[in-house]
This record gives sequence, C-alpha cells and structure tokens, in this order.
Amino acid sequence: MERATGKRLPQLVSEELWQKAGMEESASFTLDAADYALADGGFNATLRDYARFGQLILENGGNIIPTHWIESTRTGNHAIFHAPYTLTLPQGAYRNQFWIEDPVNRAIMARGVFGQLIYIDWQHQLVAVKLSSWPDFLNTPFSNATLSAIHAIAQHVE
Repeated sequence: MERATGKRLPQLVSEELWQKAGMEESASFTLDAADYALADGGFNATLRDYARFGQLILENGGNIIPTHWIESTRTGNHAIFHAPYTLTLPQGAYRNQFWIEDPVNRAIMARGVFGQLIYIDWQHQLVAVKLSSWPDFLNTPFSNATLSAIHAIAQHVE
C-alpha cells in the first residue's frame, strides 16, 4: 500500500479509515526497528474508537469499508483451522485478520495478544470490546471465559 500510494501506513489508515469514521482520538502503530508501522499487529486505540470500528463493520461498512470485503471476511476455511485456536474456537476459522467464531453465526473478532478483543455479532446486533493485560501472550481459559461472558451478554440484549 505504501509503494502504491506514496504514503506511510499510519497516514493511510488515518485518512482512509480513522478520519472518515469519525473516531474521537488518534490511534498509533507499533514501529519496527526501521521505523515502519507493523501492519499485522501493534495497532493501538481507545476502547470507544475500537467500538466505533466494530460498529462500522456491523453496519456493513458505511461508505468506508466495502460490504463485499466484510462478507468475505465472515467466510473462512474452517477445515484448515487447528490447535491451539480450536481450544477456544472449536469450529473457528480465520480470514483477513479476523477470527470467525463458527460457520453458522459467523460472528467475527479482531483478537490481539494479551486479551485485546473486538467482537462483532450480526445475529445479536452486538459489538463488544475488551482491553486487557493478561499475564501470557495467549491464554485459553481466559479466552473461553471472555467468550462465555460475551455470549451471556448477547442473550440479554436481544
């Protein structure tokens, strides 16, 4: 993207997504040793702006995120999904930087290390965001407890 546009990734995200979506606060990227933004992780924002991002996706992207990209993201190959991720998402899949919970509901989530989560569920019209600081990079019991809590909340907001 940087070569094609002549702009750095943070500038692209700011201009094409963050500003257009009306986010309240500036976001930031973790930089590598050469001062380039990490495109596969290390994106930092406020909880409210993460929720706005999730809501934007839930509402089919507005005029910012193409609807066909969102639908494609919700359709992953469940056959290639394997441990340790199947311990939390036994019917899960992965596509376009999002985890797909199961092939029926097709709720998606952006999962970060140490427990960060943006959960988007069309069936319940729900966006849930969680910021965390778990003691371990991945933690299956904590992940399972988080999803159980989100599922319980979803049942009460219908």
